[in-house]
Amino acid sequence: MNGGDNKSGGDADDLLSRLLDLEDEPQDTTPPSEESEGFFQKTLIPDSDKTELLVKNDRTELLSKSQVSKLSSPVDDFLNLDSEADATSDDLNELASAADFLDHAKVENDDKKSSSLDSIFDGPEDATIMDSNQNSENFGDAVKGDTLVLDEPLEAAPAASTPQVSEDADPIDAALAEYAASSNDTGGLNVDGSGTEVKSDLSQLIEESSQTEEQSVHQAGKSFGGKKELSAEDFADVFQSGPIQVPQESYAKPRALRGNSKRIVAWFGAVAGVLAILGGGIWRFQSEEGIFGYRMESWNLETVYRAPDEATREEFAKTFGEVREAFDFDDPSKIKALLVSLPGILKRDERNFEAASLLLESLGRLIAWEGVKVEYTSKYDETYQQTKSMANRIKTPLNWDATYRADAWKFMATGELSNSMSQLESRVTKPSDADNLALLGELAYRTDNIEKATSFLNKLGKSKNRRGIFYLALLKNDLSTIQSLAKDKYLPAEIEVELREISSDNSREALSKMNKVYERSKDYPWLAIKIQSRRGDLYSSLGDEAKAREEWQGILDRNPNDADAWFKIAMSNERDSLWDPAVEAYRSSLKSGGMRKAVALRLIALLRVRMKVVEALDTIEQAIQAYPKSPELYFERGETQLTIYQEDAARQSFAKSLELDPNFEPATLSLAGLNLRQQEWKQAEEIYKKIPASSPNYALALKGLGELSLRQHRLNQAQKFFALSLKEDLRHESTYAHLTSLLLRSEEDQKALALVESGLALMPKSVNLHITRARILSFMGKDQEALDEIEPYFESHNHLEELSIARAEILIAAGKSKEAREILKSLELREVRDTRVNYLMGRAYFIDEDDKTNILGAKESAWRLAQQALKAEPENESYLVFAAQVALAMDERALAQEIIERTLKVYPDNFKVLVFRGDLKFRTGFNDEAIANFRRALSRTRFKGDIYRKLAVVYTAKGDTLRAIQNFSLVTEWFPGDARSHLELGKLYNDQGLFDRAKRSLRKAVQIDPQLADAYYFLAFIQKDSGEKAQAVRNFEKYLELDPNGVEAATVKDEVYFLKNGSIEN
Repeated sequence: MNGGDNKSGGDADDLLSRLLDLEDEPQDTTPPSEESEGFFQKTLIPDSDKTELLVKNDRTELLSKSQVSKLSSPVDDFLNLDSEADATSDDLNELASAADFLDHAKVENDDKKSSSLDSIFDGPEDATIMDSNQNSENFGDAVKGDTLVLDEPLEAAPAASTPQVSEDADPIDAALAEYAASSNDTGGLNVDGSGTEVKSDLSQLIEESSQTEEQSVHQAGKSFGGKKELSAEDFADVFQSGPIQVPQESYAKPRALRGNSKRIVAWFGAVAGVLAILGGGIWRFQSEEGIFGYRMESWNLETVYRAPDEATREEFAKTFGEVREAFDFDDPSKIKALLVSLPGILKRDERNFEAASLLLESLGRLIAWEGVKVEYTSKYDETYQQTKSMANRIKTPLNWDATYRADAWKFMATGELSNSMSQLESRVTKPSDADNLALLGELAYRTDNIEKATSFLNKLGKSKNRRGIFYLALLKNDLSTIQSLAKDKYLPAEIEVELREISSDNSREALSKMNKVYERSKDYPWLAIKIQSRRGDLYSSLGDEAKAREEWQGILDRNPNDADAWFKIAMSNERDSLWDPAVEAYRSSLKSGGMRKAVALRLIALLRVRMKVVEALDTIEQAIQAYPKSPELYFERGETQLTIYQEDAARQSFAKSLELDPNFEPATLSLAGLNLRQQEWKQAEEIYKKIPASSPNYALALKGLGELSLRQHRLNQAQKFFALSLKEDLRHESTYAHLTSLLLRSEEDQKALALVESGLALMPKSVNLHITRARILSFMGKDQEALDEIEPYFESHNHLEELSIARAEILIAAGKSKEAREILKSLELREVRDTRVNYLMGRAYFIDEDDKTNILGAKESAWRLAQQALKAEPENESYLVFAAQVALAMDERALAQEIIERTLKVYPDNFKVLVFRGDLKFRTGFNDEAIANFRRALSRTRFKGDIYRKLAVVYTAKGDTLRAIQNFSLVTEWFPGDARSHLELGKLYNDQGLFDRAKRSLRKAVQIDPQLADAYYFLAFIQKDSGEKAQAVRNFEKYLELDPNGVEAATVKDEVYFLKNGSIEN
């Protein structure tokens, strides 16, 4: 503070507390004891003196500014020309040189010297007080850390009594004691009687302070003001003899110790100075400049680097140009020829970073061409370390792009294409450089990232980079450019031209041609792999998937990270229905090549079909992170969500797909299908009709319109749309199923069979077409043939719901209801929500009335399941017909009548419902109405046998024997093996007196079914009446054998008895 007024003693206490960082404490009037440590006595010291208070455990020294500077650092002492110490000019010159070294000294040397000084002044922490505003700037900082620099004038602390001063005390102690005794209780400040503060002379002290050190000391006595003035003479001998002492009462150590401390400090300071000089020398020896032309690097002696002259640099530049030309020409032989020149440059110029980076890229390119060879990889690693070491010594910024490309070339040889591209793209500093663009474009093309490949390669412009030009031509399918490069003897272009010529010929002869091409490229793995890949494609096109996989596996034997080979193996496994190996291969392709969209899409579709929905959705989310703007991925997410019946979520996914690409038609079709599923007919029709006839998806749109017409019961229109769809594209498997179902409904089973067989000629491995063919065979009554048709796929395609449902249908038709129920239960465990499961389970229960495991009973269970199916699809024709059948069987006539009328309203030509209505009319006694319905049914089906039987029964009930005989005769024509029809016909002939016809019919009945007891019964009576007693007895006895407790058993026994004993006829 300069010239500020002093306040009362309380304010002085506050100021001191802040300076000493102490808390306010109540004043103790008791003198300090001998055991007290540190100092408690506040001492008024002039501001101008800039002295320091050195505090120890048992002593306190007041040092002058010059003395503090000596203690600050021995080196500072040597460099201080204003010091009181004598120094010769030689000494000063020597010390000036030391100062130059110190300017270059390392930070760690400073730390070591500071710690040395710290050890000299170690003392109790509570006795070390330092102004927090002081910052050390020299080697003496450790000393200052143990002292208190009082830059502000301090006032003496108030005391209740005069402290006792020993006789040996310093003169200043006596002066201070006398001053304290003469002061009032305010601690040296003037106050009036009431305790009010009176201005002291401290401000006068500050104003009169001298700027020189000697004047400051002499002014200290005068500045105490008040009772007594102290003159400079009172302190002269004190300052001459040593530092000012501010002793405590308990101080008793000899003063000689202070002299020893000074000598120790000086000795350590000298040592620190020598160490600083040595440190500076070592630093200089390790620096780039070195000493006398040499420098030390990691304890090795080497010469100081000298940059080459201009002529040498021009020579180097010429070599660099030749190397870059070889890079553009992309000929491994030329790159190899120039490889020896670059190490020579590095020997002549050990810091030529351009030579090192070009050498590194040359090695990387050769590795990419010739594969991972030890001779290249070891040299590559050595050059890489040399380049890193060189970069650490070069101060100027460097262009690392060539080294980044070198890494990419090297990793390309190991198949790590995706990682190479992402790293290179993120690291290069000059993205527009032709070499960078060409390599990035190649990597993008080979990882199927067509968008990025197009972006990179189109920027090449007029670049002479042949490799970049080649891949741009591949991207654009520019055959003329490829042929031009082939004429220039560019090997990759020559191979491509030959492969294209061979690939158009899918024959065994093409394989021998391809083998010749392979011989030309076998020394270059990346080209040989390409030929192996094409050879595998050729085997696959010839139908030899196992041989194709061998070719692709050969690629993986060379390079386990070849993502393309894994992808082709996966698709081949899928074609051979090897689902789990296919999934694993797809995963390996993604692992090797990164998240490639084409691979991800195939894996997702397979996982969905295999009902691995959780993994499919997880893969979709990962793929979306890599391709956030891909409409295909959102489309796949919607399809997968539909498999688990998340219709709202699926709608959002399809909408997102169309938001990204409004022209992405698969999402449009799926959205229309979802509307169809939710019975939003109008919206579905509008969307389907948006697909133009020129679209490749037009056939699918026609199929969708056919499904819509089917749901709206416009069956003829539906059949038309399905036929148009197949005419547009014969490879849509699901369309065959829809069209054949309509053909079978109209009983055109031969047409349906011919249609499916034409589809199998195109797609012989289509499981869906084999399922459709099996259904046609079952419709034709060939149930075992139908089961044989799909049996090869039971194990390999057990994940297909349609296969399981078709198998259950055929088993029910064949009367094998228990086996059918087992299959249907497995579908229920898989939580398949297809309503056909309930419908077929109901049918299985209905035909198996003897099932004792069913608590509800066969008919009751069938009715429940029929109701569940109808709840989901209220107007499904098959479900309505089955429900009517079950209601009739349960004799629920009113309910049956309601269902029948409801069905005929929607499907008026359904002959089965007309038959059910005829049955219902017959049960209620309306025979004529029954006959009318049966006759209408006859006109709507070619399967008339059962209807004839029903008509014969009604006519028999009416007593119209002739019409009954006529209809039973037709039944036996439809079903020649129907024994009961022959029995009924024989009975009717007997009633009409046509005994010979009756006997023929009855003999036919027992011939077909030897266990038919009633046939023996009626035949025996006719034979008895016609005098054929022996035959009659045999047939009567056969009847008793088959039905010993029958209704007519007693009568038959009598007849036998009479016939055998010649008695009167019964």
